[in-house]
Amino acid sequence: MSETRNLTDPYHGIACPKCHGPTRVIDSRLVPDTNRIRRRRRCDKCAFRFSTRERIVGETDTLAEVEAALHTLENQLRELVTKIHDLRN
Repeated sequence: MSETRNLTDPYHGIACPKCHGPTRVIDSRLVPDTNRIRRRRRCDKCAFRFSTRERIVGETDTLAEVEAALHTLENQLRELVTKIHDLRN
Protein backbone atom coordinates (compact mmCIF):
# COMPACT_ATOMS: atom_id res chain seq x y z
CA MET A 1 0.00 0.00 0.00
CA SER A 2 1.44 3.38 -0.93
CA GLU A 3 1.48 6.24 1.53
CA THR A 4 -0.23 9.44 0.48
CA ARG A 5 0.77 12.78 1.95
CA ASN A 6 -1.39 15.81 2.29
CA LEU A 7 0.76 18.51 0.70
CA THR A 8 -1.31 21.22 2.37
CA ASP A 9 -0.02 19.93 5.70
CA PRO A 10 2.52 22.54 6.89
CA TYR A 11 4.97 19.89 8.12
CA HIS A 12 5.72 18.10 4.81
CA GLY A 13 7.68 15.47 6.77
CA ILE A 14 10.93 17.47 7.06
CA ALA A 15 12.68 17.21 10.43
CA CYS A 16 14.77 19.98 11.97
CA PRO A 17 18.48 19.48 11.20
CA LYS A 18 19.35 20.81 14.66
CA CYS A 19 16.99 18.98 17.08
CA HIS A 20 15.07 16.63 14.72
CA GLY A 21 11.75 18.14 15.78
CA PRO A 22 8.83 18.81 13.44
CA THR A 23 9.07 21.83 11.17
CA ARG A 24 6.62 24.17 9.53
CA VAL A 25 6.84 25.89 6.14
CA ILE A 26 6.79 29.66 6.67
CA ASP A 27 7.48 30.72 3.07
CA SER A 28 7.56 29.00 -0.35
CA ARG A 29 8.84 30.45 -3.59
CA LEU A 30 9.24 29.02 -7.05
CA VAL A 31 12.77 29.67 -8.29
CA PRO A 32 12.49 31.41 -11.70
CA ASP A 33 13.44 29.39 -14.81
CA THR A 34 13.92 26.17 -12.85
CA ASN A 35 11.85 23.26 -11.70
CA ARG A 36 12.61 24.00 -8.03
CA ILE A 37 10.89 25.40 -4.97
CA ARG A 38 12.69 27.21 -2.15
CA ARG A 39 10.99 26.78 1.21
CA ARG A 40 11.82 28.63 4.42
CA ARG A 41 11.12 26.43 7.45
CA ARG A 42 10.93 26.90 11.21
CA CYS A 43 11.24 24.20 13.84
CA ASP A 44 8.27 23.99 16.23
CA LYS A 45 10.51 22.61 18.97
CA CYS A 46 13.63 24.84 18.99
CA ALA A 47 12.60 27.70 16.63
CA PHE A 48 15.62 27.07 14.35
CA ARG A 49 15.08 28.46 10.84
CA PHE A 50 16.50 26.93 7.67
CA SER A 51 15.83 26.68 3.94
CA THR A 52 15.22 23.71 1.70
CA ARG A 53 15.43 23.61 -2.06
CA GLU A 54 13.10 21.04 -3.54
CA ARG A 55 13.06 19.73 -7.06
CA ILE A 56 9.71 19.00 -8.62
CA VAL A 57 9.91 15.48 -10.03
CA GLY A 58 7.47 15.01 -12.86
CA GLU A 59 6.26 12.09 -14.87
CA THR A 60 8.59 13.09 -17.71
CA ASP A 61 11.75 12.69 -15.63
CA THR A 62 13.77 9.66 -16.62
CA LEU A 63 15.16 7.19 -14.15
CA ALA A 64 18.66 8.48 -14.97
CA GLU A 65 17.61 12.05 -14.05
CA VAL A 66 16.14 10.90 -10.75
CA GLU A 67 19.25 8.82 -9.97
CA ALA A 68 21.50 11.80 -10.80
CA ALA A 69 19.47 14.02 -8.46
CA LEU A 70 19.73 11.38 -5.73
CA HIS A 71 23.50 11.14 -6.24
CA THR A 72 23.79 14.94 -5.92
CA LEU A 73 21.77 14.88 -2.70
CA GLU A 74 23.93 12.10 -1.28
CA ASN A 75 27.08 14.14 -2.00
CA GLN A 76 25.56 17.25 -0.42
CA LEU A 77 24.60 15.26 2.68
CA ARG A 78 28.12 13.81 2.91
CA GLU A 79 29.61 17.33 2.70
CA LEU A 80 27.20 18.62 5.36
CA VAL A 81 28.06 15.78 7.74
CA THR A 82 31.77 16.46 7.20
CA LYS A 83 31.31 20.18 7.94
CA ILE A 84 29.32 19.43 11.10
CA HIS A 85 32.00 17.00 12.21
CA ASP A 86 34.73 19.60 11.55
CA LEU A 87 32.81 22.22 13.57
CA ARG A 88 32.61 19.89 16.56
CA ASN A 89 36.37 19.29 16.56
